[in-house]
This record gives sequence, structure tokens and C-alpha cells, in this order.
Amino acid sequence: MIIIANGMLRSGSTLQYNIAAMVMEMRGPLQRSGFMGDFSKPETRAKLDKLKAAEGWSIVKTHEAPLPREFYNERVRVLFSYRDVRDIAASIRKKWDPPFEKILSQIDAMIEIKAAFAEIPGVLMQPYDLLFHDIPSATRQIAYHLGTEVTDAEVCAIANALSVNALNNTGPEDVGFFSRFVSRIVRRDYDNKTLLHADHISATGGREGDWANQFSGDEIARLEAHYSEWLKAHDYRASHCS
Repeated sequence: MIIIANGMLRSGSTLQYNIAAMVMEMRGPLQRSGFMGDFSKPETRAKLDKLKAAEGWSIVKTHEAPLPREFYNERVRVLFSYRDVRDIAASIRKKWDPPFEKILSQIDAMIEIKAAFAEIPGVLMQPYDLLFHDIPSATRQIAYHLGTEVTDAEVCAIANALSVNALNNTGPEDVGFFSRFVSRIVRRDYDNKTLLHADHISATGGREGDWANQFSGDEIARLEAHYSEWLKAHDYRASHCS
């Protein structure tokens, strides 16, 4: 059986991956299979089919478009994260600094993938706002989606471990998720268990609204015009709204 943590780039899919992994690890063995790209490759599809057929749970992370509809059945659980596309654009600029037109084309592709997953029954869609601001609620939703329950103590343990604030907890009593591997990330740039890397969380701590600082007025106008309908449909305000 397999859990697929998917989502738009820079929208919290790695957090979803880790929440789901921690929930299931509290129930028994789980294989963290890490990131998988290019589902069109026969060898990747074979790995996914093998994980799906296995009796035990596994989890993978990806940003790929959905497989053919027949792949998704009771042995597959899909999580999908999304975010204000202006914040995604800002995060992409800060991390990779591609040309503005490439940022637009990347977001266009993400929107198409999200729309395709929205047509598949049983996909749990979670906004970045929820994942970032309310890990306990996000955790309960994910647990329910995976067919299990979590106690209040387990929810608190997961929320405390995965909070961005855990980065600042370096005291001897700290049992935070980040503090246990941050020194390894600094040395290696990437942690195979959590899929986090040294600059995974931006200098602004993942806060929303930094697009206002990353783009010119003309670029913001282009973003909001290009994605006007999407922003409205997902209840994200345009910059000129009070």
C-alpha cells in the first residue's frame, strides 16, 4: 500500500510527507521511499506498482502529474498541497532565480496537475495556509484520510516536531524534528529521511506575502492578471483589495 505526497512546488508537500510518515510510523512499520520523479519511466512505474502491491505501507513524494486513473484504488492514498501562486512564484525566485517567464510556465504546469488530481476521487487537498499555520488540524485530516486516528498527545508531538519554530530549539531538552538532523543537513545539504535540505525553508520562515518584496509592480500585475480566476477560486485576495 502506498501514500503519495504530491503538490505544487514550494507548497508544503514535504511537510505533508513528514506528517503522514510520522502518523503511520506511530502505528507500525513504514517504508520512506523518498522522492520519485518522472512517472513516465517504466522503471519508476514498476517501483510504484511494487509498493502499491506490498502488504506494508510506504510513502513517496513527487510533483508529477497523475498516473492513469486505474492506478488509484483502495491501496493508494494521495495527498496534494497547494498555495497562493504568487507565494510559489516568490519562493521559486528566491531559491532558483529563473527568468520570470519560466516561473509563469512552471506555475501553469502546476495548476494543470492540481486540476487533474482534483478529478480523482479520494485525493486530500490541503492548502499551504493550513499546513503552515495549523499542523494539528492538518495532521488530523491526514490521519483520517489514511484510515487511522491520532491521539491529542500524538498530534502535539507531531506538531512540535515539525513546527518551523523547532529550528530555534537547540537546548538539551529539545526533541524537535529539525534539531535531530540539522547538523547533518549543514554538512550534507540533504536529509534522506525527511527530504529536507539546508535551504528548504526560506529566510522568511515560509511566511506568506513575500511576493510583494520579490517582484516589481509590473510583475505583480502580470501575476495577478494571469492567475486572476485561479486566485479568486481559491480565495486569495488581489493586492489592490483592502
